[in-house]
Formats: sequence, structure tokens, C-alpha cells
Amino acid sequence: MRDSRLCVGVVICAAMLFSFSVSSSVCAQERISLTAKLTESTDEIAAVIVSFEIEEGWHAYAETEIGQVLEVELELPDDVVPAGRWQKPEAVPYDDGAMIYEGEGSFSRKLSIPASDAVRQVVVTVAYQVCNKRGCMAPDEAQFELSIPATVPSPTAPEKASYHFDNAHFSTPVLLIADGELLNTSAGQNYVSPAMYDVDRDGDLELITGGVGGRIRVYENENNDQGGTPVWTDVGFLRTTSGEKVMAKNW
Repeated sequence: MRDSRLCVGVVICAAMLFSFSVSSSVCAQERISLTAKLTESTDEIAAVIVSFEIEEGWHAYAETEIGQVLEVELELPDDVVPAGRWQKPEAVPYDDGAMIYEGEGSFSRKLSIPASDAVRQVVVTVAYQVCNKRGCMAPDEAQFELSIPATVPSPTAPEKASYHFDNAHFSTPVLLIADGELLNTSAGQNYVSPAMYDVDRDGDLELITGGVGGRIRVYENENNDQGGTPVWTDVGFLRTTSGEKVMAKNW
């Protein structure tokens, strides 16, 4: 029979758009505490993490031929598979030639968890035995059930509004002339004419215009009313992928 002081925590589950963080805890024989959790999923890869905290003066075996080592086993749903090896805490040598864990540490292993509309369970079993210089308590184990929540479909993004603002609102650009000659060509100044273009490819047209220095500015329409007047917000200069400002020639 297990020690009557064994206490098992409650599984806590929270799900948002196929991200989750669940944990459980166990207090065993008042000499070691264990926790298990499943980290938030990123690109369908999560990690199960089992942490321990051993009371000062006590230890658990990492490698030994005389007792139960501290080890973790997983029981996974059919569609969940390991995505790497166990990452184990650092063990230290003990005076009987064995390797032990002291203080705090954790085991972790990545899992590939595909999306599913069903709730699934990862069963974590931790076997252990705690000892001190006077002797060891009986081997024991703790078990955790970690829930993988059903995948919640991402909300469908609203369709982009088909704003009627377009290049038809602008006349054909012309070169600026003064006294029969092109304006300020000796100063090397450039001129651009406004146009509508979907610069960020989000389905909405931006206002593109420039100044005498040849740099091109971008303005985003913040008006969500399809039939309303555009409301332009300056979002800065048009730049290349390397961050350099785009310069315009005379139109």
C-alpha cells in the first residue's frame, strides 16, 4: 500500500486555438514533489515536462543497481508521437558509486500533436525512490493524465472590403514645366504622381505618393465603410526588403 501521505493534484486544462498548457502535481512521502505539464503547442509540436524538487538531504537515483531510478514513461494517443529523445537533468555521483538527482530538475520530451476535434490524454508515469544516508523509502510511482484539448478552428477572417477607391481617381501624370522647360532638372529633383496600389497584399489599396526628394510615401486607408470617404494614415516611406528607401524617377 502506498504511503498515506501521497497527495495527487487536479489536472487543469485550458485550450485556445490549439494552444494549451496543462499541469498536475504530486507530493510523495513529503521528501519529493513532482509536477507534470504539457506546454503550449507551436506548429503542432509541444513538450511534456516533468519536474521534481527533492528535499535537502535526500536524493533520487539516476543510475544504480540497488534501487529504483527516477524515470518517466509516456502513454500516448495513437496520433501523438515523440519528436525527440528525453532531455534529462544533470546527475551527480554519489558515495556508493551510483549517480543521483538532488534538489530541482526536470525531464522533457517533445511531442508531435496533430490537430484533432477530439480531446486526448497523455498519461505520464513517474517511478522513483527517495533515499538519504540512513536508507531509502519504498519505491513508488506517480501518474498524471494531461489533457490535449480539441482543436478550436480559427475564426474565419471577414472578407476584405472592395473599396471603390482606385487609380481612376487620378489623372494621367504630367511632367512639371516652367517657361517651356522641365522644372528643377538641374537640381536633380524627382517628382512622382499619386497612385493606388496594394503594397502589403492585404486586399486593400494603399495611397502611394512622393515628394520632391524622390522618396515614396505610403498611406493606409483606415475607413472600413465601403462607401465612405477614405481616411489616410501615414505608414512611412516605401522601402526595399533590405530596408532602403525606394527612390522614384521623373514620371
